Amino acid sequence: MAYLDNSPVIWFVVLNVLLLRHWSAYVCGCFPGCNQDTCNPEYGFCSECLEGYWGLKICDQRCRTRCCECDINNGRCLSCCSGVWGDDCKFWCSERCFEGSCDAYDGSCSPCIDGFWGSKCDQQCSASCATDEHRCNQYGGYCSSCNDGFWGNQCDQQCSIGCASGKCNTNGGTCAPCVLGYWGPTCDQQCSEGCAAGSCSQENASCLPCRDGYWGVQCSHLCSQGCLSGLCNQADGSCSPCNDGFWNDMCDNQCNAYCSESSCHQSSGACLACTDGYWGLYCNQSCSVNCSLHCSHAFGHCFECQKYKYGLYCENACEKSCLLGVCDFESGICTKGCEDNFFGRKCDRQCNDNCLSLTNSSKCSADNGICKHGCQAGYTGVYCDQSYGKTFCVVPLSGLFLGNACMCHYEYVFEVDGVSFTITIDKNINKTDPMLPWDVFVLQINKYGLVYTKMVTVVHLRYLF
Repeated sequence: MAYLDNSPVIWFVVLNVLLLRHWSAYVCGCFPGCNQDTCNPEYGFCSECLEGYWGLKICDQRCRTRCCECDINNGRCLSCCSGVWGDDCKFWCSERCFEGSCDAYDGSCSPCIDGFWGSKCDQQCSASCATDEHRCNQYGGYCSSCNDGFWGNQCDQQCSIGCASGKCNTNGGTCAPCVLGYWGPTCDQQCSEGCAAGSCSQENASCLPCRDGYWGVQCSHLCSQGCLSGLCNQADGSCSPCNDGFWNDMCDNQCNAYCSESSCHQSSGACLACTDGYWGLYCNQSCSVNCSLHCSHAFGHCFECQKYKYGLYCENACEKSCLLGVCDFESGICTKGCEDNFFGRKCDRQCNDNCLSLTNSSKCSADNGICKHGCQAGYTGVYCDQSYGKTFCVVPLSGLFLGNACMCHYEYVFEVDGVSFTITIDKNINKTDPMLPWDVFVLQINKYGLVYTKMVTVVHLRYLF
């Protein structure tokens, strides 16, 4: 029994019985799905199926739902019915497609119903597109025309509030005329607040006259704060006179902060005077720190120096040998005298070391350097700057001079052109002799064929014995 159930022969018999029963219903023709024009009535075969049917030779199978044409051999959908798309026709066309119809392969539709655009009509036209039969282009959303007050391809730009009628050209937003206070092709720029009438040229914003305090073709520049009363020439902004502290044609430069009372010449900026401590044409240079007060506005010369300083700019120090360190601020001359053992107008010379000194007293005069208390031994002259040379006297053994005379011997060293010479002089000196206590000798020295003349003064110690 099991063998009979699974016998291929049995199944073949059953299949043919079924086919015979199925064909028996159409003994006189092909299946309803066949195109009867291609039907073979003898066998019930056909070579072409009607729309919506498929099946190998007999067209006995219906195509899938919403598929209007399918492959006769395998039932694959070849064409979707209106309103659906996709491989299995399982997607509905957009309800915004005109008459609900779309391309079966990609779902695109053309045209769209009014107010929508895009390949699948899934984007809405701008609300500013003017209402008409075709509000906007399907492939870009470009409006055919705009509602009043809007412009641009999609009418998404608003006309400027400066457009007088509220309307503007849809291809650029231009409009004319502008409302009062606006200018430019699209009336989107405001006239300068400096325009006296509040209006200006639509082409270039020019306006004249200007309100007080403004200047320029468009009255867009403010007069300088340095202009007196804030007024200036409306053509170039110049003004005269300036407020204190300002200079230049437009009074827009400030005088130097060190100009006295902030005043300067309008044309050059040169200060009329400087505040204390500054000098120069523009008072931009500081007086010397050694000036005790202010200095000359023109040259910077100090009018008075700090203590211990002198010179035009108080750049020099008084000599330390000035008494109390004080000197005249112009000349440097010591005004209080000199410290001990210094002399000269500036106390810059020392008394000769050969001057005799006394306790608490200068060795020489502060005025001229003359030794006040005599000279050291071996020196003479008012400045103690003359030497006796090496001198010695011998009292003779005979009484020829009765003790009133002696023989004196002198050695004197001098220099000629870097060569030292020594002279020796012996002389009898009589204490009662009316001769002056010195002798003058004129020497002639031959050197390299040249004769040098030298006058030598020799002082006798006639009063020392």
